[in-house]
Amino acid sequence: MITGIATLGPELALTVDAGGTAVVWNRSVVARVHSISEAELLSCTGWQEARLGVAGTQHHAVILVGLGESVRKLSLPRFRSLASSGIAAVAAGGKPIQVFAAHFSGELSFLGRTEWAVKPSTLRGSAAAIDRKCRLVASGTINGEVYILRCSDGTIVATFSLHEGAVSALAFDDEGTRLYSSGADRYVYAIDLTCNKPMYGTLLPAPPIALLAEASDFVTALDSTGSLYRFSSLPGRTSGEATERQ
Repeated sequence: MITGIATLGPELALTVDAGGTAVVWNRSVVARVHSISEAELLSCTGWQEARLGVAGTQHHAVILVGLGESVRKLSLPRFRSLASSGIAAVAAGGKPIQVFAAHFSGELSFLGRTEWAVKPSTLRGSAAAIDRKCRLVASGTINGEVYILRCSDGTIVATFSLHEGAVSALAFDDEGTRLYSSGADRYVYAIDLTCNKPMYGTLLPAPPIALLAEASDFVTALDSTGSLYRFSSLPGRTSGEATERQ
């Protein structure tokens, strides 16, 4: 069963499964298959800067894969020697690579220019994101909480209880001044990071499963039926069949 899908760059995508198989796709054609022994691949993301995929495992580690044959393992820091619970969601960015992981146990870990691990919640992680400039990361839980932390030291700078149910996806805009959050309650929220306040919520016909923040304050949401919705983070400038909630 596929446990994760991510874009690696123009025309490249990655799928992973719990059996340890990572498949790199090029224009819907299989370009490389990685079979990773003794690994359960539970989540994945794209490292856009290097056109590589980052897969979260059942351990405190991620696997880097791409079009080449090589596979690289990166071990993540632990919170107080906490036993591995598996990585529910992972995000990556920057050069050199900065990796942020949300674990099933509620633990959050970061590996990059600095290393840290914190455990702000006992609730299972469900989403993760890192801003383009690698200044902030965000995580979501299965009960709708969103945490925003500094990459430099893991300090929590803001916490929100936004959704009724799990957070399904998170995405920063290009400038790192807005965070978008979607959930099982079918809402997409925009958060103004300059004042750490939610701006508005948009209700979709079906639960969104992925978000893509764009230039000019626009964000695209993909819902569970395969429908795409594109709207602005500025109230009054939505498109598609979405409705706003102030």
